[in-house]
Amino acid sequence: MIGVFDYFGHGGDSTGKNYDFISMGTIQEGQYNGNIITNFGGVFFKNSVAAKNLATKASLYLNSKWNAAYPDQDYVTKALFDGSNSTQESIPELSKIFNDEYKHDPACTSSPKTCARLFTGAQGKFTINSNVGRYMYLPQVAAPRECQRICSGATVLFQHCGIAYCWPQTLHC
Repeated sequence: MIGVFDYFGHGGDSTGKNYDFISMGTIQEGQYNGNIITNFGGVFFKNSVAAKNLATKASLYLNSKWNAAYPDQDYVTKALFDGSNSTQESIPELSKIFNDEYKHDPACTSSPKTCARLFTGAQGKFTINSNVGRYMYLPQVAAPRECQRICSGATVLFQHCGIAYCWPQTLHC
């Protein structure tokens, strides 16, 4: 996990892999204009001005009267998408992996564009205090939701919540 975050967090602008914030993503119907939102399994905040601004803004929501269903994740999502001029797009290099297998996911029926981004990953920019930062939500190929993939061993470091979800079904994890 550290190697993946290091690669995408410090790749330099010439490679396009220079993200200030990286996490898994999820869909929440009717929220944030259909954007993929924050889901923690693995999370990375770079030691940069943009990431520090994002964390500071999230902590403001944490200490406010706004209640969230999943506080750690939802406060970061709110900081990222409420008043931060955020953008979101598919990760072009990974868009080729979205295929018919994923189109049967229930989330794809109501939000096909969002579903495609969930499976192929999403990236974008955000602006807080005049500082522009970049974020990425990992693709499902690296951070899957299905138990047979979560418990494969190949992605176990990204999936502490996912393993808990599928534990009763797959005790051999």
